[in-house]
Parts: sequence; C-alpha cells; structure tokens
Amino acid sequence: MMFRPFFVASLISLTSLVAILLISAPAAAEDSFTLETDDGQHSLTLQGRFQLRYVYAMPDGAPDHSSFFLRRLQPDLRGSFYDGLIQTRLMPDLSRTATLRDGWVSLRLTENFRLRAGQFTVPFNWERHAPPTRHLFVERSTANNAFEAPTGRDIGVMFHGVLGERFNLGVGVFSGQGINQPVSLSTGHLVSGRGVAAITGDLLLDETPLTVSEDLHINLAIGAYYAHRNSARQWYLWDESFPEAANTTAATTDLLVHLHRFTLHMALFVADVEPDDPDPEWSTYQGAGFTAHLAALLLPERLLIAARYSLAQPDLSRTEELRSEGVLGLTFLHRLHDSKLHLEALRQTHELPDGTAFSDQIRLQYQFLF
Repeated sequence: MMFRPFFVASLISLTSLVAILLISAPAAAEDSFTLETDDGQHSLTLQGRFQLRYVYAMPDGAPDHSSFFLRRLQPDLRGSFYDGLIQTRLMPDLSRTATLRDGWVSLRLTENFRLRAGQFTVPFNWERHAPPTRHLFVERSTANNAFEAPTGRDIGVMFHGVLGERFNLGVGVFSGQGINQPVSLSTGHLVSGRGVAAITGDLLLDETPLTVSEDLHINLAIGAYYAHRNSARQWYLWDESFPEAANTTAATTDLLVHLHRFTLHMALFVADVEPDDPDPEWSTYQGAGFTAHLAALLLPERLLIAARYSLAQPDLSRTEELRSEGVLGLTFLHRLHDSKLHLEALRQTHELPDGTAFSDQIRLQYQFLF
C-alpha cells in the first residue's frame, strides 16, 4: 500500500492521542437503562448502538477519496414479560434511512429452548452469529459476503436454544426476500440452521475474549441453508443476464480456538447454485471460500491486535472471479465493547481477465454502546 506520508502521520497522531485517552479510562461497562414492575415480572430495557467511521480509500486506477459516515445508529428496545416467558426486541436503523433492523417476539418453550418469530438474523455462519458490536474488524469478510444466507436478516420463525452449557442450536424458516419486504408469490422460502459445540471450555460469543484465559476453549460449528427460487441477490455476480431466481444450497463449518491471550478462527464455505430457469444456456455452478483470523490481547480489556485473510471464488470454474482480502487491525478498548476505537488497513484484490485489480483502504471507527 502506498499512503501519503502527511496523511499517515496525522492519522497515527490522532489515533494515538485518542487511544491514550481510552486506555487510561476505567474498563467496566455501564449498565443499561431498565424500567421494571414492582413484582419483577415485566421489564423494558433501552440500549443502542452508535458507530462513526472514517474511510480513506485508494482504488486501483482511480483517485483517492475519503469520507465520514454513520455505519450504525440503532436504538434498541428489549422487553421481558411474565418472568421471561415472552421476550421482544425492536431495533430500527437510522444511519441512512429509517428502516427496521430487528423486530421479533420470542416465546419460552422449555428452560433452554425458545421459539422466535419476526425479523432477525438468519442462523448460518459465525460472522452473522456473533454480534457486529463485538467483531474484530469493521466489516465482515469477503468470503462471508459471498456465501452467507442470501439476505443476512429475514422475516420468519426460528427454534433455538442451548443444550446444557456446551451446545447451541438455531433452525428457522424464512421468507427468503430479506428485511422489510412485502409478500411475493414468485419467491420460494429459505431454510437455514446452525449448531455450535464447545469441544472444550465455554461457548464463546466474542470473536476474541477480552481477558486472559488459562483454559483452552475450542468451539466447532456447522451451518447450512437451502434457498428455493431465491431472487434476493444477484447470484451470478459477473453477468446480469443470469436468471433472476436460483435454487441455492450452501454449507459452512468453522473452528474457534482461544488460549491465554490468543484467538484463532477459521471458516470454510461451499455453495451450489442452480438457476431456476429451463434455458440450457445456464448451468449449475459451485463455489468455495475461506476466512482465517488471528488475534492477540496486548493489554487485557484494553488493547488487541488482529489479522485476517479471506478468499472467495463464487464459481470454481471461473478463476478470473477470485476475490481476496488481507486486513490488519488494532482495537483500543475504553469501556470494553461499549466504547472502543478501531483502526485497520486492508487490501482487497479482484482477479479479472485482463489482470488483478487492487483496492486499499484505511478505516477508523469509534463505537459507543448505551
């Protein structure tokens, strides 16, 4: 990457100053604002997310450009009624246009399992399973974006829960159209599920725990989905004349290992895409991808460094469509994830028939949770 010396010096100076202020502050997080009835049977909790990002982009063959923008501005209202028998969540996203991000009602079936209905994250892979506020990097990986469930979030019904303290399961049926979409008679359903097992240690939610652990934690997961006649995305990314709908089957497996100050995560994706069109011009194709990241706590609850490499080839028969990225990130924790500053540099590559295209970026993001 070729960066402007003055720009780099200014960014490092600003980041260092803010980081010193963050690291010098207490690490404990604030409690949420909660209203509760006298008998404790019903409660409402107000939370929220705020992420301000600065991006300096250096695309190959185009002028450099930079911008500030709000990545997330999301008030989050959660309810618990009848001693947790019914739970609700309402979270709009106000960062661009006012849209509903999450809106669901959950019913407790047993001590460990619940039934959720509404709009929420489709259970499939790790980068969607882990809350974005706890991610190591400001955006999900190249492989995730190519192979995740076609809408990320959707409207449907999900059965989920935990067996003991070592296994987490979620299975759901969704509309397959994405968030905030009306009913369509031309789109099939999306069926998706994910299971996670703690082989040793605990089930982990963070992409890397923020404290030193002398115990070995190993989580192994598998996910799969089938999208029938799905038109929520353009499946043939390089040819817009590809039939609008496709029948898609995908699977993923990932391994998360944490010991002492270090966390290693690896994920593998495979997919089979079949055009929902009798035209013999189009045939089924297969794709594959993987992501790996390594993180290290430099200062527990204060400072961590992480690196990620991700590769995706949506169609294994077309090498010119291979996409990859390398990212190096540094996170300064003020009040754990509730207040943190993240700095990262990345290079994305795209193999084209006439060569390789590069896109370099520097991203600086501040996150505040309330």
